[in-house]
Amino acid sequence: MKKLVMSAAILSCFLLFLTSCKKDDEKNSVKEILISKEWKYLAVSSVENGISVHGDPKPCYVDDRFTYKPNGIYIYDPGQDICADEKYTEGVWSLSSDEKQIIIHIGTTKLTKEISSISQDQIILKSVLQPKTAKIELTDVFAPAN
Repeated sequence: MKKLVMSAAILSCFLLFLTSCKKDDEKNSVKEILISKEWKYLAVSSVENGISVHGDPKPCYVDDRFTYKPNGIYIYDPGQDICADEKYTEGVWSLSSDEKQIIIHIGTTKLTKEISSISQDQIILKSVLQPKTAKIELTDVFAPAN
């Protein structure tokens, strides 16, 4: 009888251990990561006419903040050091059904960016502009603002 009780106790502890750790091992969803903090530029790059340019963002972009609210509101805050083309902007954001793209609507403008990589420490977004003269591929790398 003691062996049966001891075996049941060990099995119960083992099952309790497995179920308590399961949630810790699960990855956060893309949405959870996006809404968990404000984001800032870490690096930018572009490929235009086959020529690659990598680098740090302009100094006036360093204090920019990007916020994705749980209710689908997108906020772009250019901070104190404003470049000529920057302004505080609000819009609506959503994810594609496969969570591989983020779609941002600002007024009548729709921006779609591919989520190349996402973690609690970094987001890499890619987009392609296709003007009549050249195909431009943009890559933006973001880090937590705080």
